Amino acid sequence: MEHKKKPRKLNFHEQLLRFLKKQKRRIPVHIMILFPVLIVAFAIIYSFDIRTDADAEPEENAQVTGVAVGDVMVGRHVEEVTNRYGYDYLFRYVQPLFNQADYATGNFENVASDRELEPMENKEITLQANCESVAAMKDAGFKTMAMANNHMMDYGEQGMIDTLDTFHEQGIDAVGAGTNSTDASNRISYQEINGLTIATLSFSDISSEETKAGEKQAGILDFDPATFIPLTAEAKKKADYVIVHAHWGREYNSRASDRQKELGRALADAGADLVIGHHPHVLESIEVYDDTVIFYSLGNFIFDQGWSRTRETALVQFHLMPTGETNFEITPMKIREATPAPLSNWDKLSQQSIIRQLTRDLDVDHATVDDKLTFTVKQREGEE
Repeated sequence: MEHKKKPRKLNFHEQLLRFLKKQKRRIPVHIMILFPVLIVAFAIIYSFDIRTDADAEPEENAQVTGVAVGDVMVGRHVEEVTNRYGYDYLFRYVQPLFNQADYATGNFENVASDRELEPMENKEITLQANCESVAAMKDAGFKTMAMANNHMMDYGEQGMIDTLDTFHEQGIDAVGAGTNSTDASNRISYQEINGLTIATLSFSDISSEETKAGEKQAGILDFDPATFIPLTAEAKKKADYVIVHAHWGREYNSRASDRQKELGRALADAGADLVIGHHPHVLESIEVYDDTVIFYSLGNFIFDQGWSRTRETALVQFHLMPTGETNFEITPMKIREATPAPLSNWDKLSQQSIIRQLTRDLDVDHATVDDKLTFTVKQREGEE
């Protein structure tokens, strides 16, 4: 009977060489298996991080909770997104915050009409969306939206009237535009919410003789002192809290101009409690002036611009407390596929940059809590 010869025991060097040869043959297979797994795991972690960032507990004891955002534009390339995924897609990350709110407002930066309209002559950029887009604003939770901006007259009087009529049909108060100056001035929104009256107005510093409302001309309300000061003062007499949309400033400039500061403080002196600025398409700083909070620009909120700074945005939550104080929470976000999304753990540098930008001129105590910028302002002097 033959006995098989036992294999010679390999020394350390030989064992190492054999191990390396085996690993060399296996590495491509391992990579092929492992790489897709890592990609899927990364995507799951990344999306989970974004989804959960928007989840927040409602402010306890707040009498009214509101949401304010900047430019909402649902035409042009945004329509490519909504045609593919639907309008709910645009709000999928922020809807929990809207659902917690009693009130929400933003700037509607396009005409809404199902007609084939002729654009205004000599206007380089004109923006239009269909009427279904306004129903989407209703579904999201907007109570009021600003119309006083440089695109509301892109398609003339008919485009503006179609937009106002569509908002009326959806039960959303459209402020800052009308069939003439009297009609536009009368479009101040008064919302009765949990025992408080919230007034909303809208004015634009970006206008022309062709776009501003006149005695016999449809258009938007501009920043004529003879208009915005008495209208804001009138709203203050009738409401507990006055919100003014201000379409102003210089596009793509991250610093508020002297003109913006002058107008913002004039609005505060006239009775505004909260000023929501837009038009620059980038974020600008916050100022607290005599307990009026002025957001010089909240940038884009839903938009199709692709530059990095135009994709940085912020969602403002404000909580009106029974004590008369107002607590603010500002969530830094980034626009992806026209959609505002909370920043993930991979975006900490962007978050810090946004908060630095917002707080550049903020001289009240503030903090970052749960990745949100927070601060409180007291009741305005002379109010009860």
